[in-house]
Amino acid sequence: MDQEAKLRKIAIIEKVIQKRGIDAHTAPLAILAKVGGLEIAALAGVILEGAERHIPVLVDGFISSTAALVVAELDPAVRPYLIIAHQSVEEGHRILTDYLGIKPLPKIACREKTIEVSLQAEGWFLVPKLTSTYLVSL
Repeated sequence: MDQEAKLRKIAIIEKVIQKRGIDAHTAPLAILAKVGGLEIAALAGVILEGAERHIPVLVDGFISSTAALVVAELDPAVRPYLIIAHQSVEEGHRILTDYLGIKPLPKIACREKTIEVSLQAEGWFLVPKLTSTYLVSL
């Protein structure tokens, strides 16, 4: 996106924030209700349920990460269950993952041994379990 398009996007977002009465003190659910879509609300519910059941949640992409942000602001205890699958090319996604304090999984090659080495170098290890493989943070 060129600088002109970026500035247009910022202006639109600022206008919507002002029009909807959103500020730094607006509650996460109120923000979701004012500017979020149903898909973000549904994803937020999935994340909450996963964390409640103590199941790590693989968050894949920018929109899923916005749902994770809403949930993490509602209940910071959810953060340890969040795994960001990758870093999107969108600048906003990097800002969001930095704010959450969650490092996305590294880009990895498709060969099994290469994946294991890459993940281990990033502080992750693979745990085989019958038909699935789980990623566990060290």
